[in-house]
Amino acid sequence: MTYKDKVIRGLSSSVSLFAYPILMAADILLYRADRVPVGKDQIQHLEITRDLANKCNAAYVLGYDASDPEGTKDGNAPGILTLPSPFFMKDESLVPGTDGAKMSKSYNNVIEIFADEAIITKKIMSIKTDSSSVIEPKDMRVSPIFALLQLLATPSEMADIEESFRIGGYVENVLNQWVERARQYTFSTMVSVHSMAST
Repeated sequence: MTYKDKVIRGLSSSVSLFAYPILMAADILLYRADRVPVGKDQIQHLEITRDLANKCNAAYVLGYDASDPEGTKDGNAPGILTLPSPFFMKDESLVPGTDGAKMSKSYNNVIEIFADEAIITKKIMSIKTDSSSVIEPKDMRVSPIFALLQLLATPSEMADIEESFRIGGYVENVLNQWVERARQYTFSTMVSVHSMAST
């Protein structure tokens, strides 16, 4: 709910309404994502993220030019923080959570990548699938797992995943592998940001 929505409904606003976009921006910038899976209701948060990345790069990166964020022109330096663009799933306006509904912390249907491995595994294993056995084919159209992987996998990886769904034998630890992959990005980003801010 936006500030305008709250004013129209006569509801009071807390600082969390204004701080949330900053927290979301930090989550996005940490992974240096150039494309971010977002629902159409989250576009404004991505715009704020781009603005913050531009401001930080301009303040801390010598030779950074916001009109050339990749630093492709002579004399321009690339920014340390990537300017992300939105990525929408085909025919979808919302990013699905573990229950297939809109992903939201308030719905408790997110996978917290900084949680302990046991908690992440439990969350992934709680994703509802059909009642068929692991070795039977799965319906990709109704699977929250498939919908989440569409946002993360490359086209060649998706081809393998689609084949696994069609023939059966899908291995459920695939999402755990994606969580570990994400953790690797965060470390290098934090090292770069720390170095940038301490100069």
